Amino acid sequence: MNTLDAPEWLDRSAYPFKLRTFKTRAGQMHYVAEGDGEPVVFVHGNPSWSYMYRRQIQDLSSNFRCIACDHLGFGLSDKPPGAGYHPRDHAERFDRFMDAVESEPVHLVVHDWGGPIGLSWALAHPGRVKSLVVLNTWFWSLADKKAARRFSGILGSSPLQFAMRRFGVFEHRLMRHSFADKGKYRASESHYRRPFSRAADRAGVAEFPRQVVGASPWLDGLWQQRNVIADKPASIFWAMEDPVFRKAELERWRVVLPEARVEKIPGVGHYVAEEMGSELSSRLRDHIAAI
Repeated sequence: MNTLDAPEWLDRSAYPFKLRTFKTRAGQMHYVAEGDGEPVVFVHGNPSWSYMYRRQIQDLSSNFRCIACDHLGFGLSDKPPGAGYHPRDHAERFDRFMDAVESEPVHLVVHDWGGPIGLSWALAHPGRVKSLVVLNTWFWSLADKKAARRFSGILGSSPLQFAMRRFGVFEHRLMRHSFADKGKYRASESHYRRPFSRAADRAGVAEFPRQVVGASPWLDGLWQQRNVIADKPASIFWAMEDPVFRKAELERWRVVLPEARVEKIPGVGHYVAEEMGSELSSRLRDHIAAI
C-alpha cells in the first residue's frame, strides 16, 4: 500500500483520513480504510468521490472498518485521458480492488453509478456480501425510458461532451440541480469541482452520461442475475426529492429486494450521503444492528 500527499485544496478537518492508493493497469486509485470491525464499503457515482461519504466514515469508523475508493478518473485517483471509463471497466477495477483490500463479508452501500459497479461485484461474489444498502441507484437497462434516452442522447452529443470536458458543466451545474438543499451543495462545491480542475481530468465524468443508455447490454446482464442477491439483508434509503431516480425506480427495487427495509427520506435530493450527513450514519448503524 502506498499513500498520497493531500492536495492543498483538501479540507483535512472534514476529510482527515489516511490517503491510500491501489495500483491498477491504467493508474492509481485512491481509497480510504478507517477503523476496525465489520467492514462497510461505500461505492460512489458521478461526479462524486469518497469525500461524499466523509461524515458516515467519521461517524462509523469508531465501530466499523469503513472503506471507500475513488473510481479511476474521480476524486484523488489518477485521471488518465485514455483509460477505459465504461462502467464495466470501473466494475472490473473495483473487483480487483476488493480482492486486495478486504476478505471479510461486507455491508455494501451503493449510490448512483456505484449501484451497477458495486452490485456487479456483489453478483459475482455473493458470499462476500453480508448486507446491502441502496441509496437512489439502479442496475438495469434504462433503454426503454424516454427520459433516460433523452438525457443520455443530449449529454452524449458532441456539443455537450465538449461542454462537460471543457467547462465542467456536469459538476458545476447538473450536480447542483440534483440537490434539494442548494446550500449543502454550495458548502461542499469546491470539493466536487477541484478534482476536475482541468479539461483533461473530466473524461470519466463525461463518459458516464453517455453510458446511461450505452451500457444497456452490460446493465441487462446484471439484471438477469438479480436473484443472486434477492435474499440479502437490505435497506433502501430513498431520497424523495431526487430528480434522477424517482418512484418507478424505488418500486423496482422493492421487487429486487422484497424483504428490504424501505425508508422514504423527504426533503433530500440525489446526493443522499452529502445531504443527510450524520442522519444517514444513524440509519446505517440501525441497519447493521438489525442483521
